[in-house]
Amino acid sequence: MDKYECKICGEEHNIFKAIKSPTPQRILEIKESELQQRVKKINNSFIIDDETFLLLGDIFISKKDTEEPFFIWPVWVSISLADFKSKAEELKEKKNVEFNGYLETAIPFYKKAKGLKVKTIVNISYDYAVIKIKEGSQLKKDQSEKITEKRVLEIMEFFYHPPG
Repeated sequence: MDKYECKICGEEHNIFKAIKSPTPQRILEIKESELQQRVKKINNSFIIDDETFLLLGDIFISKKDTEEPFFIWPVWVSISLADFKSKAEELKEKKNVEFNGYLETAIPFYKKAKGLKVKTIVNISYDYAVIKIKEGSQLKKDQSEKITEKRVLEIMEFFYHPPG
């Protein structure tokens, strides 16, 4: 399923299975003159004010008739820098490490997704962290249950024809 006929406009649209996550809003809100002093960039991560670790990871959403993830949402999460540092030895040993944190990325298809509690699973063997939504929401439901084709189309209709 790569395209669908839109019930709203009648056009044939591509189904986007991933979207790029922009620079975290928390970084963009820092004055240009303060960036160098307050923000450290390490690979694809940021440390803000020596307190918060921002990490890029993926939310996987599967569809009922597939084994592989159907949607992959790259998102930013915030983790306490102290928590991250406390598990540095495990990371060096290439062990799976889990962190509690918060979703920093707004996802247009999910109202109030930004700020949801998450579990971030880091495995050094992978190029990405896996993000699991912990807080009750439509996003958690879609992640924990395989979604239907109807739900895929709802998400795409929102993408192409956002309300308001």
